[in-house]
Amino acid sequence: MAVLFLYCIVLAFIWMMLMSVFTVPMFITGFLVGAGVLTIYYGVIYWKGDRKFHPPKFRGNIKKAPYYISLIFVFIWELIKANLMVLKQAFSKNMKLAPGIIALSIDLESPTQIMLLANMITLTPGTISIEVSPDNKTIFVHALDCTDPQGVIDGINKAFTRRLKGVSWNDFSVR
Repeated sequence: MAVLFLYCIVLAFIWMMLMSVFTVPMFITGFLVGAGVLTIYYGVIYWKGDRKFHPPKFRGNIKKAPYYISLIFVFIWELIKANLMVLKQAFSKNMKLAPGIIALSIDLESPTQIMLLANMITLTPGTISIEVSPDNKTIFVHALDCTDPQGVIDGINKAFTRRLKGVSWNDFSVR
């Protein structure tokens, strides 16, 4: 229960930051809202029948930690690079866009890895994942600058695919 109390305090501070009001009544409101949300959330998901709190357990191998950490940092770096590229294109006097659709072959095995790759492609400015093929071997990507399609494919594979192979959603268990 002490963990839930700490979560409520953290949620109260997040509530105050979101509301931009740093007063005691706002802290109490955030604490109560956080307690309500956590009661519903943990009551539905993390209580077994013994009315005790059972937090999720990490059952992954510690050797996978570099994949998670590098994936987060590489995604942030790619996000910054893509934002700067789109910003440069948007403010250039002569927009030289060559949009196109690329078929990106993937060799990821789990649906979660494919979903993560498609979402990271979509979240990166200048690219949108359109569709995953029925056999889960190809993602169709619309790229804003498709002058070098193989360069786009190599960039996605180099940045994300190699790291996603080491990440698995099955590393976390709810019960």
